[in-house]
Amino acid sequence: MRPLCANWREAGITCALRRLSRRAEELADFDDGAPAEWLMEGTIEEASQNFTPASTRAAAATRLHYAIRLESIAKNAISDSDDAVSKRNNCQLYFDAYAAACWASAHAEYLVALDMGIAEPSTPSIASFPCASSAYDLSDLFARRVGCKAQAYPKEADALVALISRCTNPGARGWDSVLKDALSHMGARTIVLQAIVVCLSGMHPQLDPRLRPDWSTRIRILRVMTSSLVIGCDAELHGAGAPFVKEVMRRCLASAMAASPAMHAALSSLGHPVRHLHQPPMQLPHTGMEGAMAAFADAGKSIADSTSHSVVQYIVSAFAKRRLDRDNVGDPGAQLTYDPSWLGTCLSLSLNLPSYAHKFVPNRYSLPLPAQVKEQLTCTRANRSSSFLARSGPPPSRHTLSHSGSLGSATSSECSALTACNMPPYMV
Repeated sequence: MRPLCANWREAGITCALRRLSRRAEELADFDDGAPAEWLMEGTIEEASQNFTPASTRAAAATRLHYAIRLESIAKNAISDSDDAVSKRNNCQLYFDAYAAACWASAHAEYLVALDMGIAEPSTPSIASFPCASSAYDLSDLFARRVGCKAQAYPKEADALVALISRCTNPGARGWDSVLKDALSHMGARTIVLQAIVVCLSGMHPQLDPRLRPDWSTRIRILRVMTSSLVIGCDAELHGAGAPFVKEVMRRCLASAMAASPAMHAALSSLGHPVRHLHQPPMQLPHTGMEGAMAAFADAGKSIADSTSHSVVQYIVSAFAKRRLDRDNVGDPGAQLTYDPSWLGTCLSLSLNLPSYAHKFVPNRYSLPLPAQVKEQLTCTRANRSSSFLARSGPPPSRHTLSHSGSLGSATSSECSALTACNMPPYMV
């Protein structure tokens, strides 16, 4: 199984650093003119030639300092405005800030290796620090999830396929057993644990850059998590932590869908729940996912500051603080909250929306909806059900519908009633 990205340029990190560098030049942030190219690309050995004598430590430290400044510039450029231009700029800044964080953490890991006495550490790369770009590409397995076992995919991948398939289900029924089975397989367990570390350290684009831990905190999180997860906390993960691991896998799947835009667009047009799983710079994340990732970032900061509790306890506590209080919602922009049912309360498949409607995902960053789409979005399930009953009386029995979703042996009156209220037969 290959990673999503093999190098900096393939991950878009180099281009993002150039964009932030141009923004820094516009702000006159650098007093000594435009930055040198070796600060943004090339190997550490090539960068060391700019020092006399050549020093990889000095080159890594300079790059780290430069990346920290770029990340700070991206954070300060984030706007809280709701206009379309600000949202578009924020979407790009989400990714650019993530790119600067990856560049900084990779070179920080290189400096840590030198401090540990390693004479020739591996050159900083996209795989130096766990991040969304270096995760395994799960898109091919996800595309084959409905195939026959041992034919569409290897039998050994059955636990992982079940994991990425069930994580998009709004309900929690059966998730605990699927997660427990996945954690018992070494390959699937490695993917899950790495995805948890990515969420706790904030090394992904689905997070407001202002909430991401700084580079030193990310290093501490990685050290603590490596020792904690190796010791083992599987019982807690598929126990109290199971609902939150589901959010981890959703974010992991969002990165896989971003790497396969054709599959994402096809499933979105069919109304699959992955239409709500987005990754900048293509589209800002859904508020539900961003709230979950903000809770993970809070838990990561707590883990870095103290180790008096288990990792799962910190995660549960962080989610409890950001949990949406439906009795007192208040201003949704005041604090990013987490609604555990966010994927189940999204746009219903039974709405008769235009073909472009899936692009307008309901979140606090999405562009204004067209009037026609907004009018249909205000229609609730109760209103649609009452409209259906008023038109056709009681709905047809499920036994009259074929398994494939066609109308099987349904009567002509039932077919016309379903067509009149714009409801697909499998939504009855």
